[in-house]
Amino acid sequence: MRIALIGLAPLQSLGLREVIREKYPAAEVLIFDCDNVSAPDGWPEADKYIVSSAAMAAFARHLMPRLSAVLLLTSSRPLTDGRNSLPCLSPLATEQEISKTLGSFINGQIAVVHHPHHLAGKPEKVDDLRLTAREVDVLRETVMGLSVKEIAVKLGISVNTVLTHRKNLAEKTGMHSAPALVYYAMKHRLV
Repeated sequence: MRIALIGLAPLQSLGLREVIREKYPAAEVLIFDCDNVSAPDGWPEADKYIVSSAAMAAFARHLMPRLSAVLLLTSSRPLTDGRNSLPCLSPLATEQEISKTLGSFINGQIAVVHHPHHLAGKPEKVDDLRLTAREVDVLRETVMGLSVKEIAVKLGISVNTVLTHRKNLAEKTGMHSAPALVYYAMKHRLV
């Protein structure tokens, strides 16, 4: 089994690699920072991916088709759009919790989790969200990895206007972080 650790802090990568090697000695653990994510033939193929929020945003086009094999290392709550959530692992978790979560993830016991009870009152179609053209522009630029300031410059609007659009996007989609918005945009083919 090949497990790719992408965009994690160096100590996080080394620590996770040791935990994985201890539990799964036959596993090959590949470590990539956000600058060296390419393998000789392109995207690194792996059975499982453990990624940072920054890597999820930067490499969404590669990770979205592999979502069932992705574990997000973040201190935030799970990313959810009302129907699906991306499994998360906090670096602040205890060693026992990290070991348990990694074991479940590697053994395929946790993947994209379905939460049908969150559907009540939520729009099921993107069209029902009534995103404005400018909100879609801000969403697309967010997916491309631009900062709020870079989006403002590119679209010729103020930073506060970008933040307002992001706030509106968060309210309409239920996505409250840039990686969550990337997940949402890719899932609903808005980019």
